[in-house]
Amino acid sequence: MTLCKRLCIALFSLAPLCAYAAGAPDAVLVPSAADGEKFEISFDDKHIHVVAGSNDLYAQTKLGVRYYRKGQQGEALAEIKFELNGLKIRDPSEKLLWKVKFDGDKIKIADNEDMKNAYVIKVKADQDKVFNPKNVEVGSVKQSGESGKIKVKDAKDKEIYTVESGRMSASYGVLLLKDIPAPQRLVLAAEIFMQNH
Repeated sequence: MTLCKRLCIALFSLAPLCAYAAGAPDAVLVPSAADGEKFEISFDDKHIHVVAGSNDLYAQTKLGVRYYRKGQQGEALAEIKFELNGLKIRDPSEKLLWKVKFDGDKIKIADNEDMKNAYVIKVKADQDKVFNPKNVEVGSVKQSGESGKIKVKDAKDKEIYTVESGRMSASYGVLLLKDIPAPQRLVLAAEIFMQNH
């Protein structure tokens, strides 16, 4: 195979990624703390890219299932299967990591099929409240009626993130769930964002 032909094949295989990577992120959250991690999510019709600090996650959808990796060519991280009013996140060995259920004005996130001890995000027009499995509020996502700015705050009303660009989304509240491992938390946030919540 000639060098020209190899180069053409390589460029052709990267074309969708280049087009996808060229656009501005669909959501950018800037941390309030100097040592905080910026959160960005970008997507097109087949790919999702999530970056937060040292976490660089890439997802591709094939035959109705979304597959997440650490980076574009990195190790497999999770697969997403969609179901009526929700989704399931499994690890590469098919073990359930998280089940997400969209239930009217609530988003429930649990690490089991029965949705026991679920995290809950209560969704309202201008403010979403985030609760841990013991039903204790851990924070909120608020949109100011005057300025339109969106802020993510902890339970003590301390600002954690400001949404630099992007729409109001309950998914930002998932970033407050620090007891969920960071890569899984980012996958959850991305998937809830992608479901327009």
